[in-house]
Amino acid sequence: MSSSEIDIRLLDWNQPLDCQALLALTQNYALHPMGMGKPFPEEIASQLIPRLQAVPNARVFLAWDNDTPVGMATCFIGFSTFKARELINVHDLAVHSDHQGRGIGRKILQHVQMYAIENGFCAVTLEVRNDNTHARKLYHQLGFKELGDPLPSDYMLFGKWTAPN
Repeated sequence: MSSSEIDIRLLDWNQPLDCQALLALTQNYALHPMGMGKPFPEEIASQLIPRLQAVPNARVFLAWDNDTPVGMATCFIGFSTFKARELINVHDLAVHSDHQGRGIGRKILQHVQMYAIENGFCAVTLEVRNDNTHARKLYHQLGFKELGDPLPSDYMLFGKWTAPN
């Protein structure tokens, strides 16, 4: 199946197949060097679906090639205080390693963008590792850019784990 025939839809938490697909795709992503580079510990894998399902602003998009899950975007609805509107942040974007190079990641991001437009969101945001040149190229091709407003280029994203990782 070509990438033009890929079906992308929101995950249905009531469909066990959707939940299994999300777990399998996220585990495959974790193995990649741009992910964790290693498998999830069992305690993480067993909690991923129920804990993510409990997050009311989570939106997960699954890409399917017939009955095969081939990609996903785990997103979260946020809010821009500078625009006084909701936005959607792509937290994880991944295409299964067996299906990369088919334009699936591009289609997933385009789908997320359409979802944002249809819901009146002001932006689609994402973060990317500096060394992930393949992803950065895709994001630039799709019109994403480093945000200078309201975040000047001399700002950095900081974080602090509040639980063991």
